[in-house]
Amino acid sequence: NETDSLYQESLLFWCLSFMNILVDLPGGIKEFIVKYLAGVCAIGVSIITILLAGNLYWDHRNNEIVKFNNRVDDVHQFIHNRFIRIDLVLHSGAGLFAASKSVERHEWRDFVDTLDIREHTLGIQGIGFARHFSPDERETVLQSIRSDEYPDFNLKPAGNRANYVAVTFLEPMDKRNQSAIGQDEYFEPVRKNAFDRALISGKLAVSGI
Repeated sequence: NETDSLYQESLLFWCLSFMNILVDLPGGIKEFIVKYLAGVCAIGVSIITILLAGNLYWDHRNNEIVKFNNRVDDVHQFIHNRFIRIDLVLHSGAGLFAASKSVERHEWRDFVDTLDIREHTLGIQGIGFARHFSPDERETVLQSIRSDEYPDFNLKPAGNRANYVAVTFLEPMDKRNQSAIGQDEYFEPVRKNAFDRALISGKLAVSGI
């Protein structure tokens, strides 16, 4: 447009005027001005290069932060979904006991086999039931457990305590899980704390072990 043309003509006029002035100047002054302008240009180019490099750095950094935050969100959602599955599994076990007068070992085994935890709930080593009983009930409970397919059942560790929460059922019954049968979960303070929190809240509690 007319304004742009006028601006370009004015800029060209001043550039030509400067060149004419530069040509008419004595050699020493001319050389000084040329060197001065060269230095200014070099500094300007350096500044522009630094600004461009900084801009590229911050763009890259911001992209990496976005990627990291997205990854954190994915991991958080994965863990959240895993705990939802675990919570559902535990509540289904509670439902089995609520719907039955008593649950025998083979019934618990069939229940866990139906869940197929190794396939659908990766990361779960086993699903167990820990029975709570007092010292007065101890011998009766031990005899009942021993008569239900587990004649060698004993408390781990042995000894007199105010209360017991012993692992009674645990499936799948592989070698690792078999070694946990009879373990008194109330004996270990961290596990006891998790049991107490679950008992009070009625919700899933994590021991951290």
